[in-house]
Amino acid sequence: MWFADAPYQVGTRVNHGGNSYIALSENTGVEPTGALDVGVWRQDGINAYLQTINNLSEIKLAGS
Repeated sequence: MWFADAPYQVGTRVNHGGNSYIALSENTGVEPTGALDVGVWRQDGINAYLQTINNLSEIKLAGS
C-alpha cells in the first residue's frame, strides 16, 4: 500500500488504486499515477501488460 508520507527506495513495490507499482527512484509523496510520477514509478504486473497491449492496439488502429 502507498502512503504519502512514507519514503520509498528504488525497487520498492506498492499497491495503489488497485494496481501494483515499482519505484524507479527514491521518493516521498509522489503518488503513483499522479502528474509527477514519470520516472519515479512504473506500473508492475498483469495490469501493466494489459495496458501495453491495449496501447499497441490503439497505435495500430491509428496507423491504418
